[in-house]
Amino acid sequence: VPLETKLEETEEEVLSFAVNRIRNDFNSMATEIIVPFEIDYPDTQITVTVPKAGDKKKLLDLALKNVNYFKEELRRKKILHLEGSSDIEKKKVLYELQSYLHLQEVPVHIECFDNSNFQGAYPVSAMVCFRDGLPSKKDYRHYNVKTVQGINDFATM
Repeated sequence: VPLETKLEETEEEVLSFAVNRIRNDFNSMATEIIVPFEIDYPDTQITVTVPKAGDKKKLLDLALKNVNYFKEELRRKKILHLEGSSDIEKKKVLYELQSYLHLQEVPVHIECFDNSNFQGAYPVSAMVCFRDGLPSKKDYRHYNVKTVQGINDFATM
């Protein structure tokens, strides 16, 4: 459930809202809610548990790991689907890439190579190209390498 918070909302308020929304969206009939910290839940027939150890703690840790994985996947998908995005969003991604790679300039033209072979024979390479953060498919290239024998990615480049 993607949520946007307001500055004045506490974590407890956001989590309480999310729990309520998820229970309604999925028609949950569970009688226990496991959360990382105490929240006020209006339904007194529902038990709110904040586990410190044991199986419930492991379950909570797994849920938190899943949330972090989901957030990272959303971020990756956002980066990969920039074609419909505004120029500001595209530039933001390029600035992030510049920061991650410690580049002096924003990477406006990116070429990525991949080498492959079939059990050491028939080496090939492929190159994909990005301009201003978007795939430039007209610049993609495929190479049949005839000067390299065996498995040697460095020589294939």
